Amino acid sequence: MNPYKYIQKFKKYGKKGGFKPGLSRVKKLLSYFDNPQDKVNYIHIGGSNGKGSTAAILSSIYKEAGYRVGTYISPPLIHFNERFRINKKPISTEDLSGIIDSIKKIFDDPEKNIDKDEPSFFEIITVIAFIYFAQKDIDIGILEVGLGGRLDATNIIKKPLISVITNISCEHVDILGPKIEDIAYEKSGIIKKDRPIITGECKPEALKVLQERAFKKNSRFIVVNNKNNLKISKKNMKYQLFDLEYKSEVLQDLKLKILGDHQFKNTSLALKAVELLTEKYDIKEEAIYRGLKKCRWPGRLEVMGRDPYIILDGAHNVAGMEMLVGFLKKNKKTGQKIIFLISILKDKDYKEMINLIYKLDNVEFIITANQNERSLKPELIQKYVADLGLKSHTHDDIYSGVKKLKKITAAEDLVCITGSLYTVAEARFYVKLLIEGGL
Repeated sequence: MNPYKYIQKFKKYGKKGGFKPGLSRVKKLLSYFDNPQDKVNYIHIGGSNGKGSTAAILSSIYKEAGYRVGTYISPPLIHFNERFRINKKPISTEDLSGIIDSIKKIFDDPEKNIDKDEPSFFEIITVIAFIYFAQKDIDIGILEVGLGGRLDATNIIKKPLISVITNISCEHVDILGPKIEDIAYEKSGIIKKDRPIITGECKPEALKVLQERAFKKNSRFIVVNNKNNLKISKKNMKYQLFDLEYKSEVLQDLKLKILGDHQFKNTSLALKAVELLTEKYDIKEEAIYRGLKKCRWPGRLEVMGRDPYIILDGAHNVAGMEMLVGFLKKNKKTGQKIIFLISILKDKDYKEMINLIYKLDNVEFIITANQNERSLKPELIQKYVADLGLKSHTHDDIYSGVKKLKKITAAEDLVCITGSLYTVAEARFYVKLLIEGGL
C-alpha cells in the first residue's frame, strides 16, 4: 500500500470536513495504540509566529547534548516525511508505511466504528507522530501546535514538560475569535496543571488572558523579554552573533544562522525552556553553542541567491509580514528595487500584508497562486496592489512566476519570495533550478 496515497484520503484544512476541532477522535484512535502520547516527554509549542524556529532551536540544542529528539512540525517545507523527525532526520517511508498499515487495520475493523466520525488529515498525522516517537523511544519530543491550542489535536498530551506560547496575533479570526483576547484564550489551552508556561508575548490584553489561565492551572508563568542582557555583535545576510542571558550568566558570541531580529526572542524562549529542564536534561553550554550554530530552518529568511540576493520567507500573516518588512528595511541598499513574488492563502488578511510591503520604497510584484486549496486568486491581490499604484505582474502558478522573475530581475535587485510556507516550498525548487541555470 502507498502510505502517501492513503493519507491523502483524509480531508485537509480548507475543505469541508477538513477542520474538526476537538480531541475525541484523536483520543479514541490513540487508545487502540495504548496511548503512545503518554509515553514521551514533550515540550508543547503554540503561538502565531515563531513556533517552527523555536522548535528547530530546541531540537538542535538537545541533539547536540546527546539526546534522541523527536520533532513534529506543520507544514513541511519540501517532503511530507519532514513533519516527523528524530535528530533532524525525517521518518523513513518504511517506518511511515508500517504505522499507516496499523492505522488502516483499525479503520477496517467494523467493531472499532472509526468511520462514523472520521478524523481529519491533521488529526491522522498527529496520531502518526505520537506512535512514531513512542516506537523509537525518544528522550524528548518537540511538539508544534497546528491551529489554536485548546482544541488542537496535539493538545491530547496531558502533562507536557513545559508549554511555550511564542506570541499572539490576529489570525484565523473566523475560528479562534475576532479579538486578541479570544485568540489568546484558545492558544492558552495548552497550559496544563502544575506545568510551567513560557511566553514571549507582550501585549497586555493577551498577557492577561494567559496569566489568568496559568493561575487557574497553578502553572508557573514566565514572560521572556530578550532585551535584558541581549547584545548584538554582528548581523549580516549569513549569520547573527550575539550575547544572551542564560541562567545567572550571559553566554557570549552565540552564533545563529537563522536571520531576523525576532530570532533573538525565539532563542530566548528556547534557552529558558532548556534552563527550566536542566535537572531532567543535563545541557552543557558547549551544546548550546553547537546547537545554535548548527540550527537550520529553511524557508524563514533563507538566502538562496546572492547575485541578485534571493530571500525566501514563509511570512503567512500580518505579524510575520511585519517582521519580514522590518528585516528588509534594515538590509536593503538605498534605492534598491525589491521584487516580491507572492502568493497568500485566502483566510489571511492580504490587504494588511500588502500595506506593510507598501511602506518599502521601490517595490514590484509578481503575484501568483500556490497549489494549496486555500490559495487566494492572484487577481484579488493584483487589484489591491494596482489601487496602491504599485507595479505588478500576474501569473497562474509558481513556476510561471519564477520564470518571470528571471526575465525582469537585475543583479542589483533584491528578490523576496513570500506570503505562505506553501509558496516558499514550491518556489524553492524552481529557484534552485534558476540559480543553477536550469530554468
